[in-house]
Amino acid sequence: MSNGDLKKAIVDAALELFAERGLSNVDMNDISKRSGVSIDNILQYYEIPGDILHESFKKGQRKMEEIFRDPVMGNMDNYLEVMFDGLEAAISPWGPELYFNTLYLSTKDKVLKDAFLRSSRSMGFAVKSFLAQMVAMSIVDEIENVEIVNSNLVSSFIENLAKSLEGVSMNDIKSNWVKNASKMLVQSSSTHVE
Repeated sequence: MSNGDLKKAIVDAALELFAERGLSNVDMNDISKRSGVSIDNILQYYEIPGDILHESFKKGQRKMEEIFRDPVMGNMDNYLEVMFDGLEAAISPWGPELYFNTLYLSTKDKVLKDAFLRSSRSMGFAVKSFLAQMVAMSIVDEIENVEIVNSNLVSSFIENLAKSLEGVSMNDIKSNWVKNASKMLVQSSSTHVE
């Protein structure tokens, strides 16, 4: 097994276990059993289970930031589609089902809750920066109460994403989120790029 395949097996097993038991109730033995990777091999990459969780959050964050850094052409809906893609990338190490299960367990696991709070702050900061870019590009007018708008955009993303667990397609979820998110912003009258 290549190093990349080995790490993927470890991370996949750990994220499944975190979604089932939380972080505090998972140890390296559990991850070894689930992944089929020896503890010695796991310890070459990670000292504790929390290291795997933090790396997964960072990986999603990096993917989101990469998407947000790419130039966007078009109107407000095009920008909001990119914002959705970035938010989706932030949870990509889990996928929606594991993400929601792990999020739910964070209500019972303080260590996991703290990790989610840190990740949420990072996600919110990236969205806020993207909103500032939208203002600078004259896509939207100045955003009053940007902290509230930012929070509403991220929380509505999570709420809409939950519909994937009910079998709603990601394209439909994205379309609905963009439609609702556009109501939170005022399209700039000075520039309309079509």
